[in-house]
Amino acid sequence: MSLENNYDASFCGRLPIHQTNSIQPHGVLLLLDNTVNTIIQVSENVSGLLSQPAREVAGKPASAFLSPQSIHNLRSTIREDMSEKLPLTLTFNVKEGEEQVLCLVHTVEEGCMIEASLKSFYPQQGRTFIHIYQRIKQVMQHVNQCETLKDVCLAAALEIKNVTGFDKVMIYRFDEEWNGTVLAEEAEDDMERYLGLTFPASDIPKPAREMYVKNPYRLIPNREYENVKLYPLINPVSKGFTNLLNADLRSVATVHLEYLKNMQVMASMSARILYQDKLWGLIACHHKVPKYLSFEECSVVEMISNIVSQKITSLQNAEGVIMKQQLTRQFATLVENFVNKNSMMEAFLENAPLLQDFLHASGVAICWEGHIETSGQTPEQVDIETLVYWLRQKARQQTFHENQLPLVFEEGRSFTETASGILALPIQPDRGNYLIAFRPELLNTILWGGNPNDAVQFEPNSTIYHPRHSFKVWQQTVHQTAAQWHSEEVAAAEQFRNFLVQHTLNRFN
Repeated sequence: MSLENNYDASFCGRLPIHQTNSIQPHGVLLLLDNTVNTIIQVSENVSGLLSQPAREVAGKPASAFLSPQSIHNLRSTIREDMSEKLPLTLTFNVKEGEEQVLCLVHTVEEGCMIEASLKSFYPQQGRTFIHIYQRIKQVMQHVNQCETLKDVCLAAALEIKNVTGFDKVMIYRFDEEWNGTVLAEEAEDDMERYLGLTFPASDIPKPAREMYVKNPYRLIPNREYENVKLYPLINPVSKGFTNLLNADLRSVATVHLEYLKNMQVMASMSARILYQDKLWGLIACHHKVPKYLSFEECSVVEMISNIVSQKITSLQNAEGVIMKQQLTRQFATLVENFVNKNSMMEAFLENAPLLQDFLHASGVAICWEGHIETSGQTPEQVDIETLVYWLRQKARQQTFHENQLPLVFEEGRSFTETASGILALPIQPDRGNYLIAFRPELLNTILWGGNPNDAVQFEPNSTIYHPRHSFKVWQQTVHQTAAQWHSEEVAAAEQFRNFLVQHTLNRFN
């Protein structure tokens, strides 16, 4: 689909969200050197943990504030190069004696990063390991019983809402242009509903999406928090801002907090859904009032998101296997039929219906030695000639596919109804010999969560910007677009093209 303003590519994709140099206040951040001997940097709220101001902690030996066993455990973590965040209980030396605190630990370029929870923000949960384990097993059983993608998303939304207590949980899937559609939703009666709505890519811009590939979740307990800066401001090792990309406590861009405010959301949490190590979608949680989740609770959400990712991967892989099996059978039949014919035109005409089925096309055409034959719904011959000329000018040597042909081939606007999508197989492109499959225009109505062309609103100086205020349904009818060509279809088409190229050299030359 085409939007007037692609903020995701032109602006939001360049935002340095990892260089905030501040954290949210519900925890404390400590950065130790690579030897775990010295505390390099701390967050300015470190007194909430150690009862000493930041200037009395930064630059001091780690042994002044951590027990020998904790330092030993941290050094073991460093040796293992734990770029993944590891929950670790550390013992801190405080005025009252010793205090055990659950922390998240991971290695960064500058050293060892510790994120400690502040107990003043978290009520006693009273959940044992057995309780959490049982709950995870129940969720796993529910999700794994699902047989369709829709059922998986519905189960995931329901289970995460029950586990976390968020007012609303949505399952959000990205399309090829990174717009996200809400596939499932569980919400309290007084929460605004977004089921079925699509949100533009700029709502979750490229840097944020890249962050989710590396980080399993993102928690904002209270959008009205005050930033806590790091001390000293400049990292004495790197001589710059510390990279907080993987930090749970990393502060949030002001524009996103404003976005939550416009949605009337006070707390939010998002967890990733991965497919083949790529971001497939998100689990988005909203709450009307501040909501603090402990590291344990966040870990439960992470585990559920992993369960959901695995199930979605299993379902989509199964669909791909079925499609590949069907394509393989059709490919074998086509090869057998083509090798027994005396000419390419004869082979095409006798197998045109099978070719349409094989390529899932509404029409096919063969352009061979200056002649054109067609089957099904195709453009006029003169239009096909123009298309072939364009393909040759573009030096298309491999299978070429496009589901929005009029956007890349201006002359295609005259036959958009029959051929908004093409799959072109160059057999002898220098001689204009092509096999082309066509797909018709599919009018598609998208219900946007607010006008996507107003997703970002700039102030007169063009440096300060704000998210849209309204998420009222905005309807768009998408034209000049055909059904997408699946990767399995393109791969099978390329395999068939390779056969045709070799067969032509062996038989028809």
